[in-house]
Amino acid sequence: MAANEELFTRELQHGLGVMMTLDATRLLLAFKQAHDASDVSERIRPLALVLEEEIAKPPADGARLPERDVVNHTPKRFWSRTVDGRALAEADIRRILSTLREFLAWVGPVYRLAGTADRGGLLCPLPKTCC
Repeated sequence: MAANEELFTRELQHGLGVMMTLDATRLLLAFKQAHDASDVSERIRPLALVLEEEIAKPPADGARLPERDVVNHTPKRFWSRTVDGRALAEADIRRILSTLREFLAWVGPVYRLAGTADRGGLLCPLPKTCC
């Protein structure tokens, strides 16, 4: 299977009626216990993943990122993406699940709302088994 589109639905309709398309380069990682971002970063790097903000470059003038580009990690949920922008294959996701199985509660697909280009358009529908 070429990309995680085989594991996750390619398109979904948001509750507001807007279509969302799978971003096969990203995952939301939900951990069983609270973790520090640096710990998560170390755990996922061998899996060719980085935390979302590790890719983002702050504005050159030292200003803050626009609110729509701020990553909302929590102590248990971390937005991740592939290091090289490559789509995750089913085998990649299974390797992530296998490697982190003792730590993860679940892994969620990330979707982009139609008509958006920044991080503010990314979201992950929570699985039914969540929380």
